[in-house]
Amino acid sequence: MKKTVRWLFPLLWLLLCAAVLGFLHRFTVVDKTMEFLNWESAVQVLEDGAYTMFPPLIRFLPEGMENQEAYAYANLGGIPAGAAAVILLSAAALFLLGLSQGKPDVSLLFLMLAAASLAGYPLIQRYGVYFLSQEAVAFWGGEAFLWAAPLSLLVYLLFNRSREFRRRLGWAALWSAVALGIGYLISLARDGYLARYLSLQISSLFRLGRYQGILTWLTYWLAGAAILLSAYQVMTSFARQRAENQALKLREQQTQLHYQGIQQRLREDAALRHEHRHRMAALEALCRQKEYGQLEALLEKWSGLEAGQAPPRFTGNVTVNVIVQDAAARAQSLGFALKAQIRLPETLSIPGEDLCTLFMNLLDNALEACARVEPASRRFLRLKAEVRHGFLAVKCENSYQGELRRDENGKFVTTKDDPESHGFGLRQMEALAQRYHSVLDVSCTEDTFTVQTALQLPKEA
Repeated sequence: MKKTVRWLFPLLWLLLCAAVLGFLHRFTVVDKTMEFLNWESAVQVLEDGAYTMFPPLIRFLPEGMENQEAYAYANLGGIPAGAAAVILLSAAALFLLGLSQGKPDVSLLFLMLAAASLAGYPLIQRYGVYFLSQEAVAFWGGEAFLWAAPLSLLVYLLFNRSREFRRRLGWAALWSAVALGIGYLISLARDGYLARYLSLQISSLFRLGRYQGILTWLTYWLAGAAILLSAYQVMTSFARQRAENQALKLREQQTQLHYQGIQQRLREDAALRHEHRHRMAALEALCRQKEYGQLEALLEKWSGLEAGQAPPRFTGNVTVNVIVQDAAARAQSLGFALKAQIRLPETLSIPGEDLCTLFMNLLDNALEACARVEPASRRFLRLKAEVRHGFLAVKCENSYQGELRRDENGKFVTTKDDPESHGFGLRQMEALAQRYHSVLDVSCTEDTFTVQTALQLPKEA
């Protein structure tokens, strides 16, 4: 299924490319001669503000110049339409790429709609009479479709209201304005076409109220800036996702190493229990032989050893017990005692690796937060765990100090200086909770941070 979906999205994009090329191809072959009439030079503005049309002067063109003018007139609309088509296909590629990753950017659909309007409307309005029927030109070249692109881009901007996006768009507008201003000054100094064209557009806007030219070019610029910003966002998102995956993989490797350490401690505990049975057998033999002096000496010796070796026992489940014992020792080194109420059976249907992921991340995060609390007398960590109605219920409360951070979705994120390399404990626990048909509930009060979940225990085979 995944392999089919992986090939489906490129196929859809190729079909869209074929459709766009097919549409543009309709405007490439014509039997008629296309002529350009400069209406700006064919309008006479009267003193009362009215304007009348008058025929342009007869011109004598050199041989071949007529074809060159036709090509220039075709390029006047063809080049912007081609650029809009590139924007359309690029936005479609980004949308399908996000869809394949399960994170589609809906705003790109409106950017695609704007680009489609920019590619089609000018061509139909300017050249439609040469290539299309009168009915098609009257419908698709109407005034209503002039606003399709600006309105679609407005919706796109409403979807992208983040501060970072607005900042990048502002910088793009500033540098574009600077570049246009420099180009205008150079063209003005050389009496170039750009200066005359910009002056003509501004004059048409204020004298004749013709806004279509400026609106069209502003829309083209915004569409181009939008696709560049969207591409940048997608690339940075994938780079960030890749870095997060690498960090998660490293964290999982560390968890696996800790789990191997726990297994080693379990083997050592098994060896101690084996040694304990031998000691009990020796004590029983000395008792039968009535060697009370040797019996008393061994009892004193072994009692001292047991007192120095035996850590507190929190639960019968050896995996969870070893993890909590380690956390209790770390808490004691920080100047406070871990309080645990754990009622778990010796065996659970959840694998030991998943228990390590849950309890180690839970207690690691809690201890790191407690270490930043001053004075030490305000530090606390309370852990509760039990099995209820087929669920492993776990609740951890710890002290914290300082301001907590949340992302744009309201979820808590790490407060460390390098968030790209930290903050994966909560994500691992969230993924684990989802795997066991549950959620990770995270909340806080003024001085208490709480994490709790209830994992559905799998049915044993």
